[in-house]
Amino acid sequence: MKKFLKYAFVVAFVTVAGYGVYASQKSDAMSDIMLANVEALASSGETTSYYRLFPCYSHLSQNECKISNDNNRPVCYASSYCQ
Repeated sequence: MKKFLKYAFVVAFVTVAGYGVYASQKSDAMSDIMLANVEALASSGETTSYYRLFPCYSHLSQNECKISNDNNRPVCYASSYCQ
């Protein structure tokens, strides 16, 4: 009886260890369709609105960040307003 329990424990341990190795080698890669959709979205010619830098007309030495899709303006990362 003790020999049977010993073998049952070894089989259970090997099964759990084997499944752990199998699960760690399994990779979750994107499907070809998902990858094509991501590439299409990334390479679309649409302009996106970002904060762009504009000069202040009241103080010519200062700039302000406003949302705009003007790609000729430099990008800034926080909104700021002229005083």
